[in-house]
Amino acid sequence: MNHHTINIIESLAQFILMIITLSIGLKYFKTLKELNHFFLVPLMGIIQYSYTSIAKFYLNEKTFIEVLQIIISIYVVVEFIVFIYFFQSHTRNHSIKNILTIISIIFLTYFILNEIIEPNYISKLYYLFCAIESFIIISFALNLFVQLIFDDE
Repeated sequence: MNHHTINIIESLAQFILMIITLSIGLKYFKTLKELNHFFLVPLMGIIQYSYTSIAKFYLNEKTFIEVLQIIISIYVVVEFIVFIYFFQSHTRNHSIKNILTIISIIFLTYFILNEIIEPNYISKLYYLFCAIESFIIISFALNLFVQLIFDDE
């Protein structure tokens, strides 16, 4: 198999998994309660994948790339908000919750304002954005993990 065929198979598998995940999320939306907002992640993935698969045939390259960068920026922001909302709602320690929530708000505000001022700011600094995002999410996750370890219930 050549590299192009493998890429097509991989992309198709990812797209199918996104559709399955979205379908399950919507099917059990009411049952999932505080987890129901997670359906936004595969939905944004489907939007991004659909755009890249279809729009490249109808738009010139410059427009295609500009819109794609906007979609990617929206995707990473939505994904971050979904995860932060989950962790923030499950963190019992109010001091840690407040510190991480304030850091998250400052982080998002900074990147969103810069994205508005300079389009594609997040795309240009994608690795920095992901590094900071990862630090915040891992901090919340570790806190939740420690919280679960010491939970006597």
